[in-house]
Amino acid sequence: MNVLIENLFTTVPEFKSLIDEQFEEETIFVFETFSTYLKDKIKNEDATGTVEKSCQFINELVNNKFSLIEDKGFDEFLIYDLFEPLVSSKKCNDQAKKLLKNRALELYDESIKKNAGRANTED
Repeated sequence: MNVLIENLFTTVPEFKSLIDEQFEEETIFVFETFSTYLKDKIKNEDATGTVEKSCQFINELVNNKFSLIEDKGFDEFLIYDLFEPLVSSKKCNDQAKKLLKNRALELYDESIKKNAGRANTED
């Protein structure tokens, strides 16, 4: 299992049960599924601790990048695969503004701009 997914499963263990072992190496699939999972939790006002842990993980992922990833492709991955599914939800955007920090919030805001037609269209 790659270090990004391993860190995600460690930080948000309740999410791991949703991913079949055969897909644990599929980074894009796991993070797109994580985005949908997080969106559902926020929209249903479910498991506040899970939302906070998830945003903590995202902050660490983006701001530290686990000292492994240093390329523009990583930012694009976050903008399109992790954040894009969230930006259509006003509740998700409100939570992001509260819980995301520094570069994570900058990239989230960039995702909102790139998806301006869809941003805040739900809830």
